[in-house]
Amino acid sequence: MFIKNIPIYDNACKELYKSNFLVTNINHENIERKINKLLDRYDDICKYYINIDESYWGVSFNVGIDQLDAMVKTMFELRIFKTEEGTININVSKEIEEHQQWSDVNNSIKNLQFL
Repeated sequence: MFIKNIPIYDNACKELYKSNFLVTNINHENIERKINKLLDRYDDICKYYINIDESYWGVSFNVGIDQLDAMVKTMFELRIFKTEEGTININVSKEIEEHQQWSDVNNSIKNLQFL
């Protein structure tokens, strides 16, 4: 696991990221592997990077350099937060809902706890 410090899911977190929280039963030791596995299944349409210091994935369409502007405008983030019980809650940024092309990825993320 490469992510260093997973922040605690508290009231400040809830206020900062007001929507799109997914409650999972995944423990913090397995979340990175599960998210990577999920995103790898969609490598034909997306690519991603992990910000290990801030506990999030940046996900964009897997397009050529000539479509860089569109890629940046359609990126979404997956942020993870640890609960007091030791499980993980995931915040998915709103961009995933704004672009129909992300619907399959979005549905898989919503079902992530069952992977």
